[in-house]
Formats: sequence, C-alpha cells, structure tokens
Amino acid sequence: MSIPSNENIEELDVTSTSRKEYHLESWKSSGQRISEYCKENDLAPSTLRHWAKSIPKPKSKFKQIKTPAIPQRLDEPPKLLVKLGDAMKLYFHSIEDVRSITKLLKELS
Repeated sequence: MSIPSNENIEELDVTSTSRKEYHLESWKSSGQRISEYCKENDLAPSTLRHWAKSIPKPKSKFKQIKTPAIPQRLDEPPKLLVKLGDAMKLYFHSIEDVRSITKLLKELS
C-alpha cells in the first residue's frame, strides 16, 4: 500500500480510502492519543474512531478449550503424544480428561 506524503493529503477526497488509510497508519505510528493526533491534523476524533473500528479484526487461529484443573507433573514424560503432520506435536501429561482431549482433536481436524 502506497501512502501519500503529508503534503499531498489535503488533495485527497474526504471519503477517499487513501485518506482513511493515510490517517490510520499515521496515527498508529505516531503513538499519540486520538484527540492529540486529530487536533494536529484537523480531523474530527469521531471520524478517526469510526475508521479504526471499521478495520476488520483478524480471525484468531486459536480456539480456547476449557479443561478442569488437574495437577500436572511436568518432570515426568507425557502420557500421550499426538503428532499432527510433521510440524505439530501435542504432549499430554494427564489423560484423565478424555473429553477435553477429544474436543481439542476435533477442533484441530
């Protein structure tokens, strides 16, 4: 993405995606609060907040699975090892909660 220089930003259309992208990137890299940035750049804080909220959030690649608290002895070898391809290995030091392990494996498949 090519962001115009600050000198050319005034020439952009008010509804332009380029203007929106410029200000969002510029604000994020400035480290300023929204109110400070908007005052310096003659921009309504509500506009910048709206733009920031309109950015789609990346989907999490992690799925939380709640398991009961079971004391673990990590100094012992795992009771169960599950290999998922060449890149991932899951070590289980306790297999008392078979439902959670089954649920986890279903989510990963």
